[in-house]
Amino acid sequence: MLLTRPDWLMQFSEMSPEIEARARDYLGTIAWGLPAVLLYRTFYAFTNALGHSRVLMVISLVTTAVHIPLSWALVNGHLGMAALGGTGCAVSSAVVGWLALLSALFHMARSPAYARYQLFSHWQAPHPRVLSDLLRLGLPMGFSSFVEITAFTLIALLVAKLGASVVAGHRIVGNLGALIYMLPLALAIATLVLVGQSVGARDGKGARHAAKVGVILAAGLSTTVATVIWLAREPIFAAYTADPQVQQLGISLLIYIWLYQLFDAIQTVAAHALRGYKITFGPMLVHTLCFWGIGLAGGYGLAFHGIGNMLPPQGVAGFWQATVLSNIAAAGLFSAYLYRVARRF
Repeated sequence: MLLTRPDWLMQFSEMSPEIEARARDYLGTIAWGLPAVLLYRTFYAFTNALGHSRVLMVISLVTTAVHIPLSWALVNGHLGMAALGGTGCAVSSAVVGWLALLSALFHMARSPAYARYQLFSHWQAPHPRVLSDLLRLGLPMGFSSFVEITAFTLIALLVAKLGASVVAGHRIVGNLGALIYMLPLALAIATLVLVGQSVGARDGKGARHAAKVGVILAAGLSTTVATVIWLAREPIFAAYTADPQVQQLGISLLIYIWLYQLFDAIQTVAAHALRGYKITFGPMLVHTLCFWGIGLAGGYGLAFHGIGNMLPPQGVAGFWQATVLSNIAAAGLFSAYLYRVARRF
Protein backbone atom coordinates (compact mmCIF):
# COMPACT_ATOMS: atom_id res chain seq x y z
CA MET A 1 0.00 0.00 0.00
CA LEU A 2 2.84 2.38 0.81
CA LEU A 3 4.47 1.77 -2.56
CA THR A 4 1.24 2.38 -4.46
CA ARG A 5 0.98 5.79 -2.78
CA PRO A 6 4.61 6.94 -2.54
CA ASP A 7 4.01 10.63 -1.80
CA TRP A 8 5.75 10.23 1.58
CA LEU A 9 8.83 8.92 -0.25
CA MET A 10 8.89 11.40 -3.12
CA GLN A 11 9.04 14.40 -0.81
CA PHE A 12 12.64 13.51 0.02
CA SER A 13 13.75 14.01 -3.57
CA GLU A 14 13.48 16.95 -5.95
CA MET A 15 12.88 14.92 -9.10
CA SER A 16 11.73 16.31 -12.38
CA PRO A 17 8.05 15.57 -13.11
CA GLU A 18 9.05 13.07 -15.80
CA ILE A 19 11.37 11.08 -13.52
CA GLU A 20 8.87 11.20 -10.65
CA ALA A 21 6.12 9.80 -12.89
CA ARG A 22 8.37 6.93 -13.92
CA ALA A 23 9.31 6.26 -10.31
CA ARG A 24 5.64 6.15 -9.29
CA ASP A 25 4.82 3.69 -12.06
CA TYR A 26 7.76 1.49 -11.09
CA LEU A 27 6.94 1.42 -7.36
CA GLY A 28 3.22 0.87 -7.94
CA THR A 29 3.91 -2.03 -10.29
CA ILE A 30 6.53 -3.80 -8.22
CA ALA A 31 4.22 -3.65 -5.19
CA TRP A 32 2.13 -6.42 -6.79
CA GLY A 33 5.03 -8.82 -6.39
CA LEU A 34 5.83 -8.06 -2.75
CA PRO A 35 3.36 -10.55 -1.17
CA ALA A 36 4.96 -13.37 -3.16
CA VAL A 37 8.47 -12.20 -2.30
CA LEU A 38 7.69 -12.07 1.42
CA LEU A 39 6.11 -15.54 1.42
CA TYR A 40 9.05 -16.91 -0.55
CA ARG A 41 11.43 -15.49 2.06
CA THR A 42 9.72 -17.70 4.65
CA PHE A 43 10.39 -20.75 2.50
CA TYR A 44 13.94 -19.48 1.91
CA ALA A 45 14.72 -19.16 5.62
CA PHE A 46 13.11 -22.50 6.50
CA THR A 47 14.95 -24.35 3.75
CA ASN A 48 18.29 -22.78 4.69
CA ALA A 49 17.76 -23.80 8.31
CA LEU A 50 17.28 -27.40 7.14
CA GLY A 51 20.54 -27.19 5.19
CA HIS A 52 18.90 -27.77 1.78
CA SER A 53 20.34 -24.82 -0.09
CA ARG A 54 20.60 -26.53 -3.48
CA VAL A 55 16.90 -26.11 -4.27
CA LEU A 56 17.21 -22.39 -3.53
CA MET A 57 20.02 -22.17 -6.06
CA VAL A 58 17.94 -23.99 -8.67
CA ILE A 59 14.95 -21.70 -8.14
CA SER A 60 17.23 -18.66 -8.36
CA LEU A 61 18.77 -19.89 -11.61
CA VAL A 62 15.36 -20.59 -13.13
CA THR A 63 13.88 -17.25 -12.10
CA THR A 64 16.97 -15.41 -13.32
CA ALA A 65 16.73 -17.21 -16.65
CA VAL A 66 13.16 -15.92 -16.91
CA HIS A 67 13.82 -12.47 -15.46
CA ILE A 68 16.54 -11.41 -17.90
CA PRO A 69 14.75 -12.03 -21.22
CA LEU A 70 11.39 -10.93 -19.81
CA SER A 71 12.88 -7.63 -18.63
CA TRP A 72 14.58 -7.16 -22.00
CA ALA A 73 11.31 -7.78 -23.84
CA LEU A 74 9.18 -5.56 -21.59
CA VAL A 75 11.65 -2.68 -21.40
CA ASN A 76 12.38 -2.50 -25.13
CA GLY A 77 9.12 -3.84 -26.57
CA HIS A 78 10.37 -7.07 -28.12
CA LEU A 79 8.57 -10.40 -28.71
CA GLY A 80 5.30 -8.58 -29.38
CA MET A 81 5.22 -6.91 -25.97
CA ALA A 82 4.67 -3.22 -25.29
CA ALA A 83 7.77 -1.12 -24.57
CA LEU A 84 7.29 -0.14 -20.92
CA GLY A 85 10.75 1.25 -20.17
CA GLY A 86 11.76 1.05 -16.52
CA THR A 87 8.28 -0.10 -15.55
CA GLY A 88 8.92 -3.23 -17.58
CA CYS A 89 11.61 -4.23 -15.08
CA ALA A 90 9.04 -3.88 -12.30
CA VAL A 91 6.55 -6.06 -14.18
CA SER A 92 9.22 -8.68 -14.72
CA SER A 93 10.24 -8.58 -11.04
CA ALA A 94 6.64 -9.06 -9.93
CA VAL A 95 6.12 -12.00 -12.31
CA VAL A 96 9.37 -13.62 -11.19
CA GLY A 97 8.40 -13.17 -7.53
CA TRP A 98 5.22 -15.17 -8.03
CA LEU A 99 7.06 -17.75 -10.12
CA ALA A 100 9.55 -18.29 -7.28
CA LEU A 101 6.74 -18.72 -4.75
CA LEU A 102 4.87 -21.24 -6.92
CA SER A 103 8.11 -23.17 -7.44
CA ALA A 104 8.68 -23.23 -3.67
CA LEU A 105 5.16 -24.50 -2.98
CA PHE A 106 5.50 -27.21 -5.63
CA HIS A 107 8.83 -28.33 -4.17
CA MET A 108 7.52 -28.45 -0.59
CA ALA A 109 4.53 -30.52 -1.70
CA ARG A 110 6.69 -33.05 -3.58
CA SER A 111 9.98 -33.27 -1.64
CA PRO A 112 10.37 -35.95 1.09
CA ALA A 113 12.57 -33.52 3.05
CA TYR A 114 9.47 -31.59 4.12
CA ALA A 115 7.13 -34.56 4.66
CA ARG A 116 7.92 -34.95 8.36
CA TYR A 117 6.80 -31.38 9.04
CA GLN A 118 3.32 -31.93 7.51
CA LEU A 119 3.20 -28.34 6.27
CA PHE A 120 0.04 -28.81 4.22
CA SER A 121 -1.88 -31.27 6.39
CA HIS A 122 -1.14 -30.90 10.09
CA TRP A 123 -2.38 -27.42 10.99
CA GLN A 124 -2.10 -26.21 14.58
CA ALA A 125 -3.25 -23.14 16.44
CA PRO A 126 -0.49 -20.55 16.89
CA HIS A 127 1.59 -21.04 20.04
CA PRO A 128 2.01 -17.70 21.88
CA ARG A 129 5.47 -18.61 23.17
CA VAL A 130 6.72 -19.62 19.73
CA LEU A 131 5.25 -16.46 18.20
CA SER A 132 6.92 -14.41 20.92
CA ASP A 133 10.30 -16.00 20.19
CA LEU A 134 9.86 -15.44 16.46
CA LEU A 135 8.98 -11.78 16.98
CA ARG A 136 11.82 -11.26 19.44
CA LEU A 137 14.35 -12.59 16.95
CA GLY A 138 12.64 -11.65 13.70
CA LEU A 139 11.60 -8.04 14.22
CA PRO A 140 15.14 -6.75 14.86
CA MET A 141 16.38 -8.74 11.85
CA GLY A 142 13.65 -7.26 9.69
CA PHE A 143 14.35 -3.76 10.92
CA SER A 144 18.07 -4.22 10.20
CA SER A 145 17.20 -5.11 6.60
CA PHE A 146 14.80 -2.16 6.48
CA VAL A 147 17.55 0.20 7.66
CA GLU A 148 20.03 -1.08 5.09
CA ILE A 149 17.58 -1.01 2.17
CA THR A 150 16.10 2.39 3.00
CA ALA A 151 19.55 3.91 3.45
CA PHE A 152 20.55 3.00 -0.10
CA THR A 153 17.10 3.82 -1.49
CA LEU A 154 17.06 7.29 0.05
CA ILE A 155 20.61 7.92 -1.12
CA ALA A 156 19.49 7.10 -4.67
CA LEU A 157 16.58 9.55 -4.33
CA LEU A 158 18.86 12.28 -2.99
CA VAL A 159 21.36 11.70 -5.78
CA ALA A 160 18.53 12.44 -8.25
CA LYS A 161 18.98 16.13 -7.39
CA LEU A 162 22.41 16.05 -9.05
CA GLY A 163 21.23 15.30 -12.58
CA ALA A 164 20.63 12.39 -14.94
CA SER A 165 24.30 11.66 -15.70
CA VAL A 166 25.16 11.50 -12.02
CA VAL A 167 22.20 9.21 -11.36
CA ALA A 168 23.29 6.91 -14.19
CA GLY A 169 26.89 6.70 -12.97
CA HIS A 170 25.75 6.15 -9.39
CA ARG A 171 23.36 3.36 -10.39
CA ILE A 172 26.01 1.53 -12.42
CA VAL A 173 28.45 1.58 -9.51
CA GLY A 174 25.66 0.58 -7.13
CA ASN A 175 24.77 -2.33 -9.40
CA LEU A 176 28.37 -3.54 -9.41
CA GLY A 177 28.48 -3.25 -5.64
CA ALA A 178 25.27 -5.26 -5.35
CA LEU A 179 26.69 -7.99 -7.59
CA ILE A 180 29.83 -8.27 -5.46
CA TYR A 181 27.69 -8.26 -2.31
CA MET A 182 26.04 -11.51 -3.37
CA LEU A 183 29.26 -13.36 -2.54
CA PRO A 184 29.62 -12.32 1.13
CA LEU A 185 25.85 -12.57 1.56
CA ALA A 186 25.88 -16.21 0.44
CA LEU A 187 28.76 -16.97 2.78
CA ALA A 188 27.01 -15.07 5.57
CA ILE A 189 23.88 -17.20 5.23
CA ALA A 190 26.00 -20.36 5.27
CA THR A 191 27.82 -19.07 8.35
CA LEU A 192 24.51 -18.34 10.08
CA VAL A 193 23.31 -21.91 9.45
CA LEU A 194 26.56 -23.51 10.66
CA VAL A 195 26.83 -21.29 13.73
CA GLY A 196 23.16 -21.86 14.56
CA GLN A 197 23.51 -25.63 14.25
CA SER A 198 26.64 -25.60 16.43
CA VAL A 199 24.93 -23.44 19.03
CA GLY A 200 21.96 -25.81 19.06
CA ALA A 201 24.36 -28.72 19.62
CA ARG A 202 26.13 -26.77 22.40
CA ASP A 203 29.34 -26.90 20.36
CA GLY A 204 30.99 -23.59 21.19
CA LYS A 205 34.24 -24.47 19.43
CA GLY A 206 32.42 -25.38 16.23
CA ALA A 207 30.42 -22.14 16.32
CA ARG A 208 33.58 -20.05 16.78
CA HIS A 209 35.34 -21.90 13.96
CA ALA A 210 32.42 -21.42 11.56
CA ALA A 211 32.22 -17.69 12.35
CA LYS A 212 35.97 -17.18 11.95
CA VAL A 213 36.23 -19.06 8.66
CA GLY A 214 33.14 -17.29 7.30
CA VAL A 215 34.50 -13.81 8.03
CA ILE A 216 37.97 -14.51 6.63
CA LEU A 217 36.69 -16.26 3.50
CA ALA A 218 34.12 -13.58 2.69
CA ALA A 219 36.59 -10.74 3.22
CA GLY A 220 39.23 -12.35 1.03
CA LEU A 221 36.93 -13.35 -1.83
CA SER A 222 35.05 -10.03 -1.90
CA THR A 223 38.27 -8.04 -2.02
CA THR A 224 39.59 -10.26 -4.81
CA VAL A 225 36.46 -9.83 -6.92
CA ALA A 226 36.44 -6.06 -6.30
CA THR A 227 40.08 -5.90 -7.42
CA VAL A 228 39.28 -7.77 -10.64
CA ILE A 229 36.42 -5.35 -11.36
CA TRP A 230 38.71 -2.39 -10.68
CA LEU A 231 41.33 -3.72 -13.11
CA ALA A 232 38.66 -4.31 -15.77
CA ARG A 233 36.77 -1.08 -15.06
CA GLU A 234 36.97 0.46 -18.53
CA PRO A 235 35.48 -2.45 -20.54
CA ILE A 236 32.90 -3.04 -17.80
CA PHE A 237 31.62 0.54 -17.94
CA ALA A 238 31.76 0.52 -21.74
CA ALA A 239 29.39 -2.46 -21.63
CA TYR A 240 26.99 -0.53 -19.39
CA THR A 241 26.88 2.74 -21.34
CA ALA A 242 28.35 4.52 -24.36
CA ASP A 243 28.05 7.95 -22.69
CA PRO A 244 31.65 9.08 -21.92
CA GLN A 245 30.46 11.43 -19.16
CA VAL A 246 28.66 8.62 -17.34
CA GLN A 247 31.64 6.31 -17.86
CA GLN A 248 34.07 8.84 -16.41
CA LEU A 249 31.88 9.55 -13.39
CA GLY A 250 31.27 5.86 -12.71
CA ILE A 251 34.97 5.00 -12.91
CA SER A 252 35.76 7.83 -10.47
CA LEU A 253 33.29 6.30 -7.98
CA LEU A 254 34.45 2.71 -8.44
CA ILE A 255 37.39 3.18 -6.07
CA TYR A 256 34.88 3.42 -3.22
CA ILE A 257 33.46 0.00 -4.13
CA TRP A 258 36.94 -1.46 -3.84
CA LEU A 259 37.51 0.24 -0.49
CA TYR A 260 34.29 -0.76 1.22
CA GLN A 261 33.98 -4.36 -0.01
CA LEU A 262 36.41 -5.67 2.63
CA PHE A 263 34.55 -4.03 5.50
CA ASP A 264 31.11 -4.76 4.04
CA ALA A 265 31.98 -8.46 3.85
CA ILE A 266 33.20 -8.48 7.45
CA GLN A 267 30.15 -6.72 8.85
CA THR A 268 27.73 -8.85 6.82
CA VAL A 269 29.16 -12.19 7.93
CA ALA A 270 29.71 -11.07 11.53
CA ALA A 271 26.10 -9.82 11.78
CA HIS A 272 24.77 -13.13 10.44
CA ALA A 273 27.02 -15.09 12.81
CA LEU A 274 25.53 -13.15 15.72
CA ARG A 275 22.09 -14.15 14.47
CA GLY A 276 23.28 -17.74 14.72
CA TYR A 277 23.85 -17.06 18.41
CA LYS A 278 20.25 -15.74 18.56
CA ILE A 279 21.43 -12.16 19.02
CA THR A 280 19.54 -9.70 16.84
CA PHE A 281 18.68 -6.59 18.87
CA GLY A 282 22.26 -5.36 19.29
CA PRO A 283 23.07 -5.77 15.58
CA MET A 284 19.91 -3.81 14.76
CA LEU A 285 21.22 -0.87 16.81
CA VAL A 286 24.61 -1.07 15.11
CA HIS A 287 23.01 -1.11 11.65
CA THR A 288 20.82 1.86 12.53
CA LEU A 289 23.73 3.90 13.87
CA CYS A 290 26.05 3.11 10.98
CA PHE A 291 23.75 3.06 7.95
CA TRP A 292 21.33 5.81 8.89
CA GLY A 293 23.59 7.87 11.12
CA ILE A 294 26.91 7.69 9.27
CA GLY A 295 25.97 6.49 5.79
CA LEU A 296 22.75 8.41 5.10
CA ALA A 297 22.96 11.51 7.30
CA GLY A 298 26.74 11.76 6.97
CA GLY A 299 26.54 11.25 3.23
CA TYR A 300 23.96 14.01 2.87
CA GLY A 301 26.22 16.37 4.78
CA LEU A 302 29.32 15.52 2.75
CA ALA A 303 27.46 15.59 -0.58
CA PHE A 304 25.66 18.93 -0.22
CA HIS A 305 27.44 20.84 2.56
CA GLY A 306 30.95 19.51 3.05
CA ILE A 307 32.78 20.16 6.32
CA GLY A 308 33.00 23.90 6.83
CA ASN A 309 36.14 25.36 5.26
CA MET A 310 37.95 22.04 5.48
CA LEU A 311 36.06 20.17 2.77
CA PRO A 312 33.79 21.52 0.03
CA PRO A 313 30.56 19.72 -0.95
CA GLN A 314 31.56 16.39 -2.50
CA GLY A 315 28.50 15.71 -4.64
CA VAL A 316 27.68 12.06 -5.24
CA ALA A 317 31.16 11.05 -4.02
CA GLY A 318 30.15 12.28 -0.56
CA PHE A 319 27.53 9.55 -0.28
CA TRP A 320 30.07 6.89 -1.24
CA GLN A 321 32.64 8.28 1.19
CA ALA A 322 30.09 8.08 4.00
CA THR A 323 29.10 4.57 2.89
CA VAL A 324 32.72 3.46 3.22
CA LEU A 325 32.94 5.01 6.69
CA SER A 326 29.66 3.40 7.76
CA ASN A 327 30.90 -0.04 6.73
CA ILE A 328 34.23 0.47 8.50
CA ALA A 329 32.37 1.39 11.69
CA ALA A 330 29.95 -1.53 11.35
CA ALA A 331 32.77 -4.01 10.68
CA GLY A 332 34.67 -2.85 13.76
CA LEU A 333 31.64 -2.94 16.06
CA PHE A 334 30.37 -6.30 14.81
CA SER A 335 33.82 -7.90 15.02
CA ALA A 336 34.22 -6.81 18.64
CA TYR A 337 30.66 -7.89 19.45
CA LEU A 338 31.11 -11.31 17.83
CA TYR A 339 34.45 -11.89 19.54
CA ARG A 340 32.93 -11.17 22.93
CA VAL A 341 29.89 -13.40 22.35
CA ALA A 342 31.88 -16.31 20.88
CA ARG A 343 34.41 -16.24 23.71
CA ARG A 344 31.69 -16.42 26.35
CA PHE A 345 29.63 -19.19 24.72
